[in-house]
Amino acid sequence: MSDQPIEQQGERGPQPAADQGIPGGDVSYTAYSVCTVTLPSADPEDLNTLLARKIDPNSLAYRNTAVILNIAGLPHPEEVDYESMCIICREHRLIPAGVSGAVTEQQVERLSERGIPVVNSNRYAKAREMNLEPRVITQQVRVEVPVEVHVPVTRTEPVQVVTRNIRSGETVHAPNNSVVIFGSIGDGASVVASHHIIVIGDVKGAQLHAGTPRDQSDPGMASAFIYVTGAFEPQLVSIAGNYQTAEGMDEDLFLRAHRDERMALMVSLDKTKLRYTDPKDFKYNPPSKG
Repeated sequence: MSDQPIEQQGERGPQPAADQGIPGGDVSYTAYSVCTVTLPSADPEDLNTLLARKIDPNSLAYRNTAVILNIAGLPHPEEVDYESMCIICREHRLIPAGVSGAVTEQQVERLSERGIPVVNSNRYAKAREMNLEPRVITQQVRVEVPVEVHVPVTRTEPVQVVTRNIRSGETVHAPNNSVVIFGSIGDGASVVASHHIIVIGDVKGAQLHAGTPRDQSDPGMASAFIYVTGAFEPQLVSIAGNYQTAEGMDEDLFLRAHRDERMALMVSLDKTKLRYTDPKDFKYNPPSKG
């Protein structure tokens, strides 16, 4: 008999025998805790200012730390100047590992074409191109003509209703719709709506995106508003792509008073600036038809 190693035949063709001493290995998806830096704007200098304030005072603790750049709050995340952002990170002894916050297939494809790694967290992965087409309801109606005709009618639902708390890391997406949430929204959760967002509960550490553009050609719904009855401590708020982070909200006098008194509030868009008001002082300007 021959002493040559035996080749095992299978569906994948000849495979070397196990006794050839080939080391084992594997490829798998594994969850790691990675430091995330939320970009305050598309300007690399704003990132430089943020890192100088947040990272440099603890430079020894952050030295050579891998970071993910969160681009969710940028008007056009797929156009981020990633190369300049990486240079800024390295100047502060950080190692950029990719971006997170791409919520549409177009954004992911564009970033991939540019050679930018997309490392989406679970909530952004779920939001990618999720139900962008309107929900369609087909119903039969009776038409007063000599013959009964079943006519299919399509319409979009006027509002999406959620009657529970939104857990940490969960995303609620309401394309071409407003959303009403009877419950509180947890830290790390996200609500994305093409129209208005109404929360009958608390918002703590979450992201609220109202009037969200569906693509680059859509400017978003500038007349959209956000209404919250309970505690208002979000991580990020945006209307029609105009956003503000928690740090910017800390400087708003109305929000300071709101946190002390826990009263309801409205968030609306005044040109390109977010405005926080008491509901009784809010004046709604519906979108013009045309």
